Amino acid sequence: MDQVRQDQEQREKFTSTEEKKAADPPSEKDYSAVLQDVARTGGAMFSELLELFGTELRLAGRSMAAMLMFAVVLAVVVLSAWLLTNAVVGVWLVWSQVLNLIQALFFLIFVNILLAVSIGIAIIRLSRNLTFQEFSGAIRDLMPSKPEEDGSNRTPAKEDLQS
Repeated sequence: MDQVRQDQEQREKFTSTEEKKAADPPSEKDYSAVLQDVARTGGAMFSELLELFGTELRLAGRSMAAMLMFAVVLAVVVLSAWLLTNAVVGVWLVWSQVLNLIQALFFLIFVNILLAVSIGIAIIRLSRNLTFQEFSGAIRDLMPSKPEEDGSNRTPAKEDLQS
C-alpha cells in the first residue's frame, strides 16, 4: 500500500512540474538558444550558397576560356574560307577549263564552312554555362513567390524557369 502511495506522489510531482514548465513563459536562455539555432542554420545555408556560387563561377571561367579558344579557331577558319574563296575565283578566272581544281577548292571551302558552323554551335552551347542557372534557382527558391491571380502561392517548377 505504501508503494502505491509513493508512486502516486511521484506521478503528481512529475505532472505538476511538467504543467508548471508548460505554463511558464520561455526564459531569455530559451530565446537565445533559438536565435543561435537560426544563426547556425542561416550561416550554413549562406555557406552552401557561396559554395554553389564558387562552383558555378569556376564553370563559367572554364567555359569562357573554351569560348575564347574556339573564337580564335573560328577566326582562323573564317579567314581561310575567305582566302580559299578568293583562290577559287582567281583560279576559275585564269583556268576556266580545268574544273577538277575548282571542285577541289569548293570542297575545301565547304569543309571550312562546316567547321566554322560547328564551332559556332559549340560556342553557343558553352555560353549557357555563363547564366549561373543553379545558383539563381537556389536564390529564387529562397525568395517568397508572389501570389498568383487565382490566389494560390505556387512555386514555379524548374521546367517553368528554364523556358
